[in-house]
Amino acid sequence: MSILPIVERELRVAARKRRTYYLRGGMPVLALVLALPIYIYANAAKIFAMASAATTSLMIFNGLSWYALIMSLMMAVFLASDCLSEERREGTLGLLFLTDLKGYDIVLGKLMAIGLNSFYSLIAIFPMLSLCLLFGGVTGGEFWRMTLALVNALFCAVAAAIWVSSRHRTWHRSMAGTLALLVLFYGVLPFTELAIRNAGLHRALGCLSLASPLEPVQVAHDVAYRGVPGIYWLSLLISNLIGWLALWLASRHLPRSLENKPRVKSFTFLKMFLQGDKPGAQRQRQNRLLEINPVLWLLEDSPWLRATVWVLAAIGGGAMILITPLAGKFAGFASYFVSFPIYFLLKILFAVQVCRFFSEARRNGWLELMCCTPITTDEMVQGQWLALKRVFLWPVALLFLVNVCMSTMFQTHTAGSQFGIVHLLGSALDFIGLGWFGLAMALSCKKPGTATGLTILFVLIVPMLVYCIPNVAFDVFYIAFGSAKLSHTFRLLASGERAPLVAVAKEDNLSAIKT
Repeated sequence: MSILPIVERELRVAARKRRTYYLRGGMPVLALVLALPIYIYANAAKIFAMASAATTSLMIFNGLSWYALIMSLMMAVFLASDCLSEERREGTLGLLFLTDLKGYDIVLGKLMAIGLNSFYSLIAIFPMLSLCLLFGGVTGGEFWRMTLALVNALFCAVAAAIWVSSRHRTWHRSMAGTLALLVLFYGVLPFTELAIRNAGLHRALGCLSLASPLEPVQVAHDVAYRGVPGIYWLSLLISNLIGWLALWLASRHLPRSLENKPRVKSFTFLKMFLQGDKPGAQRQRQNRLLEINPVLWLLEDSPWLRATVWVLAAIGGGAMILITPLAGKFAGFASYFVSFPIYFLLKILFAVQVCRFFSEARRNGWLELMCCTPITTDEMVQGQWLALKRVFLWPVALLFLVNVCMSTMFQTHTAGSQFGIVHLLGSALDFIGLGWFGLAMALSCKKPGTATGLTILFVLIVPMLVYCIPNVAFDVFYIAFGSAKLSHTFRLLASGERAPLVAVAKEDNLSAIKT
């Protein structure tokens, strides 16, 4: 095995990137920001004899554990989902196979390089978790079990991202596929098992969560572990084996992906339903889009993306219709908690699509060519928004309508109604903020995955962690910042100053000359 040259190459590349140091330093800082409000709230409850020091420690421990799990999943999506597909796009994957390297050499080398960087970021949170031992309420065995479960969750997420990346060429498909796979293992399987158990079906059907890396995190606490200790270790073993299976499948498929084989057309009926099978229908549709906006013609959306958005909206609407009537006077709060995961997934897909065009246009040179044409910058931005509206407007509007109807029909508490209105207003502003901030990041960042990651981090994650500032204030700031930065960058392009587009390339060339 020749893993070490790949690992050395990847670590040298990562050592020259600023995000490596920002990530390692930012993870504990964000953890501190998250733990501080919990500590203040728990101390306030302690003053009024509502909580003890052990309860405070346990609350901080649970909050930091879930924060570490979410950050691990995000690192897998934004750091590992494009590791092999980028090599294929750049044409360096074929050069690697001209040497004596095998598929498993490349896959394991990528795993060690990306996993080591992610593990260093994750391990920076463990000292803060260990501080909960000093306050009481958390035992040593509970701490080490949670640490092992978080490391296993990071490994499984990175392995799944590498497997998805080996099967795709474009970054947005790799990122969307990784996100869908993580949602399946970390969300769908546990909730399906919970529904099966509540329905009283056969007990053998309620073992789906054993394949989920989320199960060891849930049963790592002493209360759950002492009841059935074998569940923790069995789930840890099964999920770890699934991660190694994903790496083995990636190493098997990677050499075959370079073979030029004709694509097999599948799902013919679904494609006919989504696109239409009339002769010349696609050309007529493209001509209509070209008359409306040239950028809209370039950004013709995939029918699979539109179908995914509609499916998510249908799932969210159906869940609200089924669960909200059972909540009684708390219907507004129930509709929020039911629709929040669907809104979050839709926002992530929205951010990926926002950063897609300008990032690819910068890398391919299309943006400079379009600046030489009579197409104005306002038409470029307008084409982006029109393309996003064609995909997301009606599904999100339908989800909003169902949310308002359910909250209005079954809500009897005034606070719940106000809470639902604020939630819908914040969700609408989140989409607008993601659009403007994502367009600005797509023109500023070198890699599209970095632009998408920063957009999701600042617009969606940071407002969740900072409780003292309303989310609406963040959205207004991101809208103003994104529109101002976007207009400034386009003015530089129109005046012939291409510094924002080539500054990173110049830095890379200078560093290469120095070395």
